Amino acid sequence: MEDLSLSQLEDLRQLQLQLNANKDIYINLYTKIIKQTFTTQMNNLVDGEFNIEAVKLNVPQRPPILPPQEYTPMHQLSKLEEVFKDTMEGLSML
Repeated sequence: MEDLSLSQLEDLRQLQLQLNANKDIYINLYTKIIKQTFTTQMNNLVDGEFNIEAVKLNVPQRPPILPPQEYTPMHQLSKLEEVFKDTMEGLSML
């Protein structure tokens, strides 16, 4: 590069400018083509005809609702009182 004359450097500069301009044109053209391609494909997907078949949905049946049952606790109140008294007696012995 150091051995080039001034006219050769000017020619080289012009070539570099043209190369950069060609790259810009290529990038702009490429993005336009890609955008057009993807837009066309998306429109084809959206506007495409779909075959919709009448199919009965397989919805599971709800289990039958059971009638309310009377609540019976595990310990009757009298039994709970007895257990409480025994526990208090046991604690008082400690």
